Amino acid sequence: LNSSEKLSCQPLGAGVVALLPDHHCGVGETARILRYLADSSARQCGPCLFGLDDLAALMERVADGSNRRGDLRRIERFSAQIVGRGGCHHPDGAVRMLASALEVFSRDVHAHTKQGRCRHSLGHTLVPIPEAV
Repeated sequence: LNSSEKLSCQPLGAGVVALLPDHHCGVGETARILRYLADSSARQCGPCLFGLDDLAALMERVADGSNRRGDLRRIERFSAQIVGRGGCHHPDGAVRMLASALEVFSRDVHAHTKQGRCRHSLGHTLVPIPEAV
C-alpha cells in the first residue's frame, strides 16, 4: 500500500499535536493524558470501566519508575483487548493516543522502565488537563 491508501484505511483521531520542550517528559505527559481520558469516560462498558483505568495505572507506573516486569506487555495486551469493544469510540481514541506516544517516546519509555523516573518528569507539566467530569 502507498501512504494515501494506508491513511484511508486507518482512523486518524483528533490529530492533536503538542510540542514538548527538552525539559518536559513525554512519558509523564502521556500518563497524565491517559489518566484524564480514563477518568472522563462514561464508565458504561467494560473497556471504559476497567480497561482505560488499568491502562492509565500501568502507564503511570512506567512514568514514575515504579513499573513491574511485564508492564509494557500488559499495556500492549490490554490495548489490543480494548480496541473495538466499547459502546462508543472513546476507548479506541485513548488507545490510539497511547500507541502513538509509545512509538514516539519509545526510547524514553525504555529508559523509564530500566532506570526509573527521569529528571524531566519531576513537576514539569505542559499539556493543560482540566478536571475530569
